[in-house]
Amino acid sequence: MLEKLDQRMSGHAEPSSPLSYLSPKAVVKSSPIHGRGLFAIGEFRAGEIVCVKGGYVFNRATLEEIAPTLGPAEIQIADGLFIGPRQAEEREGGMIFSNHSCEPNIGVQGQIVFVALRQIAAGEELTHDWATTDDDDCSLTCRCGAQSCRGVITGKDWQKPDLQRKYRGIFSWYLQRKIDGDLEQEFGQIDIYLFDQLLRGRIKPGMRIFDAGCGYGRNLVYLLSAGYEAFGVDEDPRAIEAVRHLAASLPVDNFRVEPLESMSFADGFADVVISSAVLHFARDDEQFRAMLRGTWRVLKPGGLFFCRLASSIGIENQVKRVSGRRFLLPDGSERYLVDEALLVALTKELGGHLEDPIKTTVVQNQRSMTTWVVRKD
Repeated sequence: MLEKLDQRMSGHAEPSSPLSYLSPKAVVKSSPIHGRGLFAIGEFRAGEIVCVKGGYVFNRATLEEIAPTLGPAEIQIADGLFIGPRQAEEREGGMIFSNHSCEPNIGVQGQIVFVALRQIAAGEELTHDWATTDDDDCSLTCRCGAQSCRGVITGKDWQKPDLQRKYRGIFSWYLQRKIDGDLEQEFGQIDIYLFDQLLRGRIKPGMRIFDAGCGYGRNLVYLLSAGYEAFGVDEDPRAIEAVRHLAASLPVDNFRVEPLESMSFADGFADVVISSAVLHFARDDEQFRAMLRGTWRVLKPGGLFFCRLASSIGIENQVKRVSGRRFLLPDGSERYLVDEALLVALTKELGGHLEDPIKTTVVQNQRSMTTWVVRKD
């Protein structure tokens, strides 16, 4: 683990040109955590550079070759790649002397630059959480003394969900890429505005979810893995087959090949109804209202209706009317477009109230997508 045990090699002379950079407001001295550490001798403001790890870039084979002489003096910067000194006389000047803490005050930006995470007073030891930089098969007893001390730290702590949340944005680049990959596996291609409803606690475990026009299930990946009881319809048999496979633990009849206008599901059985990028495919007013009524029908009183659909909001002068509310968009697609006045009127007509203000995203003046979230009265 990076520079982990420092300091037992400190008898070597410092090179004339140190490989690493330490702020003039930081000094190396004896640490109560371990060996020597880096300490502030002046105040650091949040975001200020504290140190920069320097050295040579080498692979694991080279690391294993030099480790018996240098000890741990490197930091991992990618899978199989490290940065640090290669000669014993370079070691002292190649260190940044940042001990581990479970409540760090500095963090990595990119791969080698460490900045203050908050205002740091003179006299504080400058520490980072090694979970943000290490991917290794080792473990150490932690003596950081923090109230939240984990007791034992390992080279795989970056995999812990609580630490991924805590250190979002201050993981080393290569670890953040791994974490983001894990997030995609966990959440799929979920609509970011639907994800927002989850984060705000409006979609809770135990709720029955209905996906109206579920497609291949991109909004169901997390909900299914989290144990929600899910249902859905789509007119594409291939999509329903894929979702049934995705939801293998649920009865196949939970997902049906049906149009929204004439679904066979019971009235008011769902706690949450999702309608993501579906309603704007309506041919005309009549079909739009039939699709909307069918979708609303299965939502129970007090339930949440989450809808994302194309609108003319913000691009009124860029769209060309085809007929009725069917418009040609700048991106070349043809859609049924709503506007704010219609959504407000429909909310009242359906017998609901807005749970959130109507929100719209305009994508480079090519199309406009509106989020409509309604609570059923």
